[in-house]
Formats: sequence, structure tokens, C-alpha cells
Amino acid sequence: MNGLWYCPAYCMTANQIREFRIDRIKEIVEEKPYPKEKYPIPASIQEYLEKLEVGNDYHIKIQLTDIGVKRCETDCLLARGLKTFPTGGGLLPVQFRDISQPTCMFRNNRV
Repeated sequence: MNGLWYCPAYCMTANQIREFRIDRIKEIVEEKPYPKEKYPIPASIQEYLEKLEVGNDYHIKIQLTDIGVKRCETDCLLARGLKTFPTGGGLLPVQFRDISQPTCMFRNNRV
């Protein structure tokens, strides 16, 4: 994890739920009255996460230089899977999700 906080919220500009970095939010404006029929919002974070479209998982291994190894050693999440070579450098297994399609669209009820 990168230590940053994100908040799922409805974006009036994009007309869909997006994830916003908390440290970049300058102002929150509440629309009154809020048209719930027009903008379906999940009742909880749990509901939001359950309805996310999920892409394919990919597993790759990244070959690192000595500098790359040092960088990974300073990050507790990256350091867990890091394998170093006696000759220098290392290998980092990484898993990520396909994000070629929006990941914040709902499965059954597209907004």
C-alpha cells in the first residue's frame, strides 16, 4: 500500500462512482435535495466493494537492480516477497488487476 487514503464517491462530472484521493479533496459540496434515484449510492463500503467489477489477476516477476532492491527493502509490503541474489539485484513477484476497463462501475446496476 502507498499510505494514501481513498474515498469512493459519486462524481457529478463523470456521472459514476469514482475513487478520490483524500489528500487532493479541496471542498465537498452537498447537493440539496439529493436525487437518490438519479445517483444510486451504495449503503455501505461493504456493498460498494461487493458490487465492483473485477478484472483478471496477473502475476508477474520484476527483475531488480541493486537500486531497485534497496527501494523495495524500504517498503514493508514490497519487502515481503523480495528475493535477492548473492550476485546483486533481485526478483519481486507482483500481483495486479486488469484495469483496462473502469473498476468503479457496478456489475448489475451501471451508473
